[in-house]
Amino acid sequence: MESLVSADHMPLLEATWHEKHFASGIPAYVGAPSGIQWIRDRGHEVVFVTTSMHTSPYWLWERYLWLKRVLGADGRDIVFAARKEYTHGDMLVDDKPSNVLAFNKEGRGIGILWEQPWNRHDREGVKTCNGWSELAAYVLEFEKGGLA
Repeated sequence: MESLVSADHMPLLEATWHEKHFASGIPAYVGAPSGIQWIRDRGHEVVFVTTSMHTSPYWLWERYLWLKRVLGADGRDIVFAARKEYTHGDMLVDDKPSNVLAFNKEGRGIGILWEQPWNRHDREGVKTCNGWSELAAYVLEFEKGGLA
C-alpha cells in the first residue's frame, strides 16, 4: 500500500496506522464473511494469518477482535505472523505479492494474490483472484485435485 502514497504523506499514513481504533475500523472486503463461510461449509478449515503491526500499541488486540467480530474467527484460528511463508496450509490468499511469492517458494501450498490497487504492478508469476467468485473457482479446482 505504501507504493500508492507519496513520501511526503508517509508519516501521516504511518501515524494513522498507529491510531487507536484503526485496526478495528478497517472494512472487510466485499463478500468476505459469506465467502469465508462458503469455504467452511465445504469442509475446509480457515485460519487467518495476519501481520502484526508490532510498532502499534493497539493493532494486535484490535485486529484479533475484528477478525472474530467481522469474519467469525475463533481465537484459535488467528495467527499473527509477518513471515507468512513459514505457515502451513493448502492455500494462502494475501494481498501482498511478496507474501504470496515467499509462500510459493517454500512449497507448503498454493499462494493466491488478492488483487488490489497497491499490487497491480506486482502480479507476474502468481495466481491472482479479483473477488470471491474467482477464489471459489480456485477452491473448487483444489477440491478436484487440480490446483498446482
